[in-house]
Amino acid sequence: MLASTIFPKYTKKGMHMHFPNRIYGLEFEHGVQECDSSGSFHEEGAANDNFILHPLEDSVFNTTRMRRWHSNGSCSYIDTGGHPEHATAECLSIRDAVLYAKAGDAIMNKIFGRMLPSGNTMHLFKNNLALNEFLVHSMSYGCHENYHTSVQKLPVMRLIPLLITRQIIDGAGWFSKDNYILSQRALVMVRDISSNTLSERGIINDKDGSDTGPTPRHHIICGDSNILEFAMYLKLGTVALTLALIESDKVPQVPCLTPVMTMQLIAQSTDPFLPCIGVAATGQKSAYDVQVMYLEVAQRELESGSFDSEETEAELKHVALCWEQTLNAIYNRDISWMLGRLDHVTKKFLADREVARSKLTDPMEIFLMKKDIDLLYHDITPGSLPYRMNDAWPERRILTDAQIDRAVTEPPKNTRAYMRSRFIRRVIEQNNSAQNILNWEKCGFSGNDGESFYLPDPFQTESPEFEQFLALPPASL
Repeated sequence: MLASTIFPKYTKKGMHMHFPNRIYGLEFEHGVQECDSSGSFHEEGAANDNFILHPLEDSVFNTTRMRRWHSNGSCSYIDTGGHPEHATAECLSIRDAVLYAKAGDAIMNKIFGRMLPSGNTMHLFKNNLALNEFLVHSMSYGCHENYHTSVQKLPVMRLIPLLITRQIIDGAGWFSKDNYILSQRALVMVRDISSNTLSERGIINDKDGSDTGPTPRHHIICGDSNILEFAMYLKLGTVALTLALIESDKVPQVPCLTPVMTMQLIAQSTDPFLPCIGVAATGQKSAYDVQVMYLEVAQRELESGSFDSEETEAELKHVALCWEQTLNAIYNRDISWMLGRLDHVTKKFLADREVARSKLTDPMEIFLMKKDIDLLYHDITPGSLPYRMNDAWPERRILTDAQIDRAVTEPPKNTRAYMRSRFIRRVIEQNNSAQNILNWEKCGFSGNDGESFYLPDPFQTESPEFEQFLALPPASL
């Protein structure tokens, strides 16, 4: 088991650069639609508590917050706005976060992907957008990222330039009537930092009262829901490297007076080389330039930095290599390399190919076909387009189906999710799931004062006290 590295020392500028172990987590918002036998989709399906209460093996339902907790340490719930959402277990590696995100797809399909009494089936979608006139309250299904950091008051504004330019790598694409957009999520951002995730969406969310314990956690809500594993891996990896640079006060200084406007300009121009970031015209840089700046500093510090573990060192250096390869492909406009790796490139390629095959000439018919591809690209129902893409580009994946299948029921063994999983399994064994207390940092049963166990340290995987807690007889549990 890895030792806890909670709250490592803050590294001042000029001192030795350090890359800590870090906890990662992902949350995905979903849309649910009914599909009839002809393959036609109907109005959005009723995603309510009845779906969450649907019996599901290897999970328990917590009535207090209406959440279903799974044996792999993750949870599913109906979020604000009535849409289903899934949050992964805490992960100690970027690759594991991607793995448990994909396991989450399978879990959500178990909950929602079933036959209805009408004979229709339910289809689950990630990364959709319904714009209204003012954008602010537009329905947007995106991806929320969670990163535990070593500093409580991190200067997160230094992360903004990376995030608003990262869409040239992790944008999932979106077809509007006028043009192709790199990121649908960029269109509904309103502020650079905000505590609100709906009416005033911020690129970074600074809401207080985290239920993940005392460890500082940064919540980022500006990203699309990626389908391709490689794009998701780089989404997390680029931020992980940049957070380490910020914690050590070595991050590049990139002035940007209008982050939201700049982010939307990059999304709508689709040109990674368009100068758009900077205070003065003479100092403007493109999204590509900014990404190169961050990467070059990270590469330099990786060469001489120290690491909490060999696993962290190997993974972050691999992220830097993938980052460099991706930026080289973007610079060379190497579409063939980006297919199966970057979502916005792959989606556009597939849509353009279908239009060419159809021989359509009417602009509205072409647009509607592209919108169909846009929706189908994010249909995570088994057998749908994302699964066929895995078959088309298997060498560009970072996971295997067998690994994902195991992660559906098995938790990460190097975070507190391992202890939460053991508690969940004990509850299932005792068939006593109705009166449980479960959140990210606590497990127990309501009505048994003093018989709850706290998990404040996300790096903790075992303790004698926890073993005693699990050993309580059923009546006490």
